[in-house]
Amino acid sequence: EMSEDAYTVLTRIGLETSLRYAIQLITAASLVCRKRKKAKPWTPPELE
Repeated sequence: EMSEDAYTVLTRIGLETSLRYAIQLITAASLVCRKRKKAKPWTPPELE
């Protein structure tokens, strides 16, 4: 489950770098969320 803002940022990252890098970011964020036991990840200030 991802927010619309997260999709936007990951799409931009995927276009500017590579899809592989975007997928690595998704995986890392998922692992951090599980470790912290949070359902919703942190949102960068630029997206608020």
